[in-house]
Amino acid sequence: MTIEQLNRLCPDYHFTKELGRGSFGTVYAAESANTLSDRHYAVKLITIPSGPEALKSPPYLGRTLQEQQRFIEEEVIRCLREAEIVISMDSCPNILTVYEARTIPLEQAPMQAVLIFMERALRLDDYLLDDMVPVSEYRRIGIDLCSALAECESRHIVHRDIKPDNVFVTENGTCMLGDFGLADRQSEDVTSFALKGTRSYMAPEVFKGNPPGSRSDLYSLGLLLYYIYNNCRLPFLEGGPFSRTVEAENEAFRKRIEGETLPPPEMATEAIAAIILKACSFRTGKEGRGRSAPQKETQEAAGPGPCCRCSSGDDRCSVIPKLSALPAGSGEQRV
Repeated sequence: MTIEQLNRLCPDYHFTKELGRGSFGTVYAAESANTLSDRHYAVKLITIPSGPEALKSPPYLGRTLQEQQRFIEEEVIRCLREAEIVISMDSCPNILTVYEARTIPLEQAPMQAVLIFMERALRLDDYLLDDMVPVSEYRRIGIDLCSALAECESRHIVHRDIKPDNVFVTENGTCMLGDFGLADRQSEDVTSFALKGTRSYMAPEVFKGNPPGSRSDLYSLGLLLYYIYNNCRLPFLEGGPFSRTVEAENEAFRKRIEGETLPPPEMATEAIAAIILKACSFRTGKEGRGRSAPQKETQEAAGPGPCCRCSSGDDRCSVIPKLSALPAGSGEQRV
């Protein structure tokens, strides 16, 4: 869809340029058509399916037009649900704000499209490219994301896809968690779930078939912090992204999933490295799998209070709060 078409379909907004494309849609920059507003938006356009050709392949192939329409309507509802989840958390400064979501008509039936209007911010990887960002700021990224997970925990929401692409930074340096497209509300029924998420940041127990929960979100957060403190490299990887082979990346992934001991991230102090490595502790999935991390510990992760031990003895959810207890500037030295 062109910018001209978007401006015609959404006259209350002024779309200016494309910001990027991903597997779940295209993101555009937009402003309010109201000249009294100076708000800037990132607008995600999700076309369902991705194009006319997609109707000729699974899961649409072989279905009647009515069946295709029903499937597409279910996907539209899922996208709107994502927006509703995030809108309900607008009181948390560390969740990327979603202002509204709407459907727009498409000429190619039975295709539909959803627009999600979000706060515009810088992606984490782009933020880290700035050589002026001190290592001491990395700790604040962790604390901000702990606050976001505490909000998710309080609402029984599992994000399921915590990774750099889904983390954003505002002009004042506040870090926010976004893209809740794979998020689920937790229930006691953990007997059935679909394996979704990005395998590079997925907890081993989830990859091996156990249901995701708040503890697996904490694992992904720990791995994200590992990446930040390790010169933007995941465990067992060396060199830059363009010098690595597929074989090397697969071997690094195998080591992590099978529970090999992770080396400490290069740029972390001993205290921060200990926190990150415990957050990334290996679990078989038998220790209360699919259940939430205790709410008290997850909430304390967002504040400067002392670390609270988990009643279940789970190291993973009991160590992240220590980030807040570390003195300011403690991330500046390397181990």
